[in-house]
Order: sequence, then C-alpha cells, then structure tokens
Amino acid sequence: MARTLRLMNEQEALQHVARAIDWFGGAIAISATGVGIELGLFEALKERGRATPEQLADALALNGRAVDVWAKTLVHDGPLEPAGVGEVALAPVVDLPACAPRTLYNLAPLFEFHARFASRDFLDLPAFFRDGVARPAARHGLPLVRNVARQTASMHAVFASTVLPALPEVAVPLASGGTVLDAGCGTGDLGIQVCSEFSAAHYLGVDLDSISIAEGRRIVAATGLEERVRLEAIAVEAVAPASVDAATFFLSLHEFPLEARPSAVAAVRAALKPGGWLLVFDELYPATPLEALNSGARTAIQFQYEELLWGTVVPTANQLDALLYGAGFSEVVRRPMLEGGIEIVLARVS
Repeated sequence: MARTLRLMNEQEALQHVARAIDWFGGAIAISATGVGIELGLFEALKERGRATPEQLADALALNGRAVDVWAKTLVHDGPLEPAGVGEVALAPVVDLPACAPRTLYNLAPLFEFHARFASRDFLDLPAFFRDGVARPAARHGLPLVRNVARQTASMHAVFASTVLPALPEVAVPLASGGTVLDAGCGTGDLGIQVCSEFSAAHYLGVDLDSISIAEGRRIVAATGLEERVRLEAIAVEAVAPASVDAATFFLSLHEFPLEARPSAVAAVRAALKPGGWLLVFDELYPATPLEALNSGARTAIQFQYEELLWGTVVPTANQLDALLYGAGFSEVVRRPMLEGGIEIVLARVS
C-alpha cells in the first residue's frame, strides 16, 4: 500500500514537472516571438514567402547564428515551419497575430509589452511582495503609453463599430449628438473610434496622466476630429455636473486607486444627465480560489498579475456592484455581447 501511494505521488509530481517544463517553453516562445516582431523577421518572411536564416540575417543586418537559433526555436514551437532545403516560412495565418495591424488577432503589441515592460517589472516583484510599495506604470513613460494604445486599438475599433450600436442606452444619445465621458481615457483612441462611427457624437476623455493626454491630443489633431474629441488632463471629479449623456470606464476602473474609486464613480454619476447610462467594460477578478479555476477567469488573473507591481487592483463582480450602487446608480444590469464573448455592465442614473 505504501509503495502504491509513493508511486501515485511520484506520478503526480511528474505531471507537475511536465507542466512546469511547458511553462518554460512558453516563456521562450514569447521571447522569440517578441524578438521576431521587434526586428522585423516575421515581416521579412511574409514578404519573401520563404528564406534561410542566413538570408534573413543578411537582409536585416542581424547575427546569422542568432537568427538560425530563432528560426529553429519557432519551428519547434509552431509559428514557423520548414519550407524547402534549409528554409523556413510562416505557419498558416501566423501573419495575423504577428504582422497584421489593428485587428483582434494582432498580438504584436502584447508581445512587445511582455518583452519590454512586464518582464522587467517581474524582476521587481519579490521586493513588492516584501514591502508592498507599488512601482507605478508611469516609470515606463511614453513608450508604455504608446504600447498600451496599440494594444487597445483593435478593441476600441470593434467596440465602436460592433458592440456600441447594439447598446441603445448609449448609442441612441450619441447618434443624436450627445457627449460620452471616458474616465481614465489614456490617449483617447476610443473617442476617435466612437466619433468616426457616430458622425454627430462628442467625446470628453479625462485622465490624470499628462503624458497620455499630450500623446492623445497629437493623434487627434492628425484625424481632424478636434471639434468633437476633447482630451483633458484633469480628475473626473472636475467634470461639470449633468453635462454628459453617457459615460464609460473602458478598461480603466481597475487603474483607479482603491481609495479613489468611490469618489470617481460618484463623480461620473454626477456628470451624467438624468436617465444617462454608465458603461463599464473591465475584467472582473475571481473572489475565491475556487472561482479561479473557472476558464473565464483566465484573462482577469493574467491581467492582475501583469499589473500587480503597479498597485492595480482588479475588482470582483460584487465589489463593482457595491461601487455602483454606493455611488447612487439606481439600476445595474449585465449585458452579454458578441455571443457571450464579453459582458458589459450598465448602470443608470434615475
């Protein structure tokens, strides 16, 4: 009996070891893919169709042995495949996540995020576990601002063109020339997308990060939408009462410090005209270890870990409800969208 238990324990241990080895392989694949995107190796293969590592290295003025190791690593992991004698090519449709811009399939900005920012932040996590002192994302400056803008660009486009028209609570006032307030707007790309889809709509984006606002204003100026897309480096509490027709926290509520959230949500409620709706699109964190087993919790769990060092706290569903009702919203509803792929939270001012 003791021998059987020992064998069972060893088998379980081997399963965990095998899982850990897969994790290591995933980390290497993330690094290699990020390198390939940053150096233009994927783009070069897309243009050529197939090439030897030596040809790629010569074309991009790179180290030949390094490119050879890169190619064999990604052939093993799947993004590349053998093609002829000594040549490699992109695996089918790999160009979508690695090359094609502004689609939901494009993961290039996320690979860049992990390679340039998350991997460096992870080195500081042990210190954070000991002292609990956050290292704000602002330390990464404009490069991170631009990376986050690229990460969210396709989501903003799909949201404005597909999700928002199916939400009459928000779409109707915007189509009639109303104004939407975006709390924690970043560079304000959401405003560009919304005002491009709704020709009469107006957008007010507010964010305390002056770097994001300056970058956003530069981008808005190039679109010719300055009259309808306004960005302000102010707190949401500074927005005039009853001045907007709709509002949103679009992947931003979790960025507000815990102690500032009640005031921020209450300020958004005050800024809404009677009958106006707040739309919250954000991850919701599992409240218990058991909930963490749900496959639907994966994104929130990963999101929270990536931003743990920054002091980010992703709210649970109950915490979000408490915030909304505590701020005086009279009705809170959840609306599955895109065949249940995402869930929008709507809160109404009576």
